[in-house]
Amino acid sequence: MRWRCCRLEGSFVFVAFTVTHQMSSTPVHKFQVEMTCEGCSGAVKRVLGKLEQQIEDVNIDLESKIVLVKSNMTSEQLLEVIRKTGKTTNYLGLNQ
Repeated sequence: MRWRCCRLEGSFVFVAFTVTHQMSSTPVHKFQVEMTCEGCSGAVKRVLGKLEQQIEDVNIDLESKIVLVKSNMTSEQLLEVIRKTGKTTNYLGLNQ
């Protein structure tokens, strides 16, 4: 959100704001994936990348072994896809 102030005649001040982005209602699913190296995280990226039409965004934190997936797919569908990597994967819920 961006604020903008404009001075009008006299001492009246007009304050306006514009919204610079829209809030998305697409859920972000959180998974814990047993990843030990960049090859592991790359495998997760590859399997999820095949669904680019159904997935809006993927964030992988290798250090904490967390994968965030922004998608309208169900958690069960996403879990099945990530498990194709052969990595132990658990669904942790929706990211807040």
